[in-house]
Amino acid sequence: MDLPAAHSDLRTELQEIQSAALGRKFGLKDRRTIDPPPVVQVRVFKTVRDQDGLPSEIEVEDYSRLETSGLICHIDVFPLSPPAQPSGAVLNPTETLSLSCSKESTPVTQEVPVPLTILTPDPQPGSDPDPVIAFVNGAPLRESEAITSEAVGSRAVEAVSIRYEGRAMMIFTFPDLALRRTGSCFFRYRAFDLRSVATRSVAGVGSGPIPMLAECYALQSTVIYDSKFFPGLPYSTTLSKVISEQSQGPRPNIRLPKHTR
Repeated sequence: MDLPAAHSDLRTELQEIQSAALGRKFGLKDRRTIDPPPVVQVRVFKTVRDQDGLPSEIEVEDYSRLETSGLICHIDVFPLSPPAQPSGAVLNPTETLSLSCSKESTPVTQEVPVPLTILTPDPQPGSDPDPVIAFVNGAPLRESEAITSEAVGSRAVEAVSIRYEGRAMMIFTFPDLALRRTGSCFFRYRAFDLRSVATRSVAGVGSGPIPMLAECYALQSTVIYDSKFFPGLPYSTTLSKVISEQSQGPRPNIRLPKHTR
């Protein structure tokens, strides 16, 4: 079964089910990926009608019937500014790190991953070349703020099918991403179906963007540390281990506790 771009009665949603918490700044001699690897679930809903002809949506039950070939997800990276300090606040020097997503790193209070509340406004008519695309924890976000070029690794990945917690699911995994700058950042995910009729039409005439199936944002921020402040990586999550065992695509590196006698 193809996805919604080829079927008007299908709708796709993306949902981040594993957030990257931390990473170490990319270095030519020492590249460490963000961890845990971001994972996004694809959910597909079908429109059905009851006896009275009223429409409703139900989720597809058997994801193994959905075609994953050509279904890709692209990741974008945006900086997250640290919360503003109250007027007159004095920082403790022992709690400052050079963590900043600005072009020049400046000492700020040590950052930690924080939950994100993201609201996307309705498109507004007008000629603004750089409109607000979302509000992140109340602050406006514009496309021009993206720092995706600072990401190293696979920024576009293909969907894979796995079985997790007793059910089949379709996911995107980004197992090898690293960032060239320090500070708090967050991700946006966008899915596209390269096999859809609409996509082939666009590609054939050579104009216009490929139609987007769905998008979502990360549930929390990711902190990229300078190497001298990096706290180390935790053990791999259960989901990461399942993906490593089942995925037919790129697999995340797995870290397990050392056995002691």
